[in-house]
This record gives sequence, structure tokens and C-alpha cells, in this order.
Amino acid sequence: YNEKRISVQNEDGTKVEYRVWNPFRSKLAAAILGGVDNIWIKPGAKVLYLGAASGTTVSHVSDLVGPEGCVYAVEFSHRSGRDLVNMA
Repeated sequence: YNEKRISVQNEDGTKVEYRVWNPFRSKLAAAILGGVDNIWIKPGAKVLYLGAASGTTVSHVSDLVGPEGCVYAVEFSHRSGRDLVNMA
């Protein structure tokens, strides 16, 4: 969704790129920014995400759980669901 990216150089000289998670486009990002502490989403977690819509937040949750985790995204709307399948 054309989010901004930030590059950071590690101490060993390698660069890591992060995507900016916009709290105005994601209720979960807004909740975290607002101080919610225990979201229980961490590397290796299995997450059931209800109301995936366009997949913006789902993609960030996927980044959080990493390659060892899994995100099951559910969307009731036919149009949004179709768009998610086409994006996957």
C-alpha cells in the first residue's frame, strides 16, 4: 500500500529495512501506539486475524510472527476476500 520504509544500519554494518505501520490505517497499530501492552503477537505465534479487509494490518502481523509463525486471515466481504487472495 506504498508505505514508507526506514533503513537502519546495524553495528556489524548490515542494513535492515523496516516498514512504517500507520496507526491511521490500522486499529491494531493505533492500539499499540495508544499503550496496549499484551497483544500476544510475537515471533513464532499463530494468529487468527478476523476482518482482514485489504490486508494492510495482516501483512504487518505476518512480519511480527516471522517465518516460524502463521497468520490465518479471515474476511467476510467477497470483494475484500477476493483482493486478499489475488495479493497472496
